[in-house]
Amino acid sequence: MRSDVLGALGVLKVATADQLQRLLRPGAASNKAVRQALGDLALHGLGASDGNTRDRHKTWRLEGTAGLDAAGQVLGRVRSEMGSSARGAGRSGARHAMAVNETIAAFVLGGSAPGAAGGVGTVADWATEVEFLLPGGRRKVRPDAVWQAPQIGVPVLMVEVDRSTMSPERVAAKFTAYRELFRTKVKSTDPALSDEEPADRTVHWCRALRLRPSMRRRRPLRWAKS
Repeated sequence: MRSDVLGALGVLKVATADQLQRLLRPGAASNKAVRQALGDLALHGLGASDGNTRDRHKTWRLEGTAGLDAAGQVLGRVRSEMGSSARGAGRSGARHAMAVNETIAAFVLGGSAPGAAGGVGTVADWATEVEFLLPGGRRKVRPDAVWQAPQIGVPVLMVEVDRSTMSPERVAAKFTAYRELFRTKVKSTDPALSDEEPADRTVHWCRALRLRPSMRRRRPLRWAKS
């Protein structure tokens, strides 16, 4: 459980025990085990809580470089891919982060209404705080969340969660940047195309993107007894 919670915080950056319980142990009767894991992470200097949501749920995040490195070990991601520890985000309620988390949960868990579609994948199939360079290398696009589900034919999905805090012009500019990014073509590293002509090894950027291994293939962590 501690490794699962650590990896989930590595993806979400800041989350509540309730959100983590629904994503990691949706069938559990309570979030007690998750809260115990969070407390243990704090005891080991890998996690911390520095605020509450508007509904008074305590928010949790990774603690410093140690927390980021440990979560990266669980997720199989290098330090440069882990983003920040979201220090201080909970002090203001982390409203945007909470909305992003609920969006990811909707994908993973599916709908709750009768006849609603089921979920797909796990929280570890996602990434947040990932920046992508646009052609020319000077401009970037940074979605709120990135999802890959090749098992259902989705090479990559970039998600924007807007709480009506962004001007329409800024939202429109983001779509223009995304269109430019998805039209970009790169050389494929797929071994199956190694014998093809150079022109045939060029694919759209999204077909070549590979996020790091998920928590299903995580590396185990050694925990000190406390």
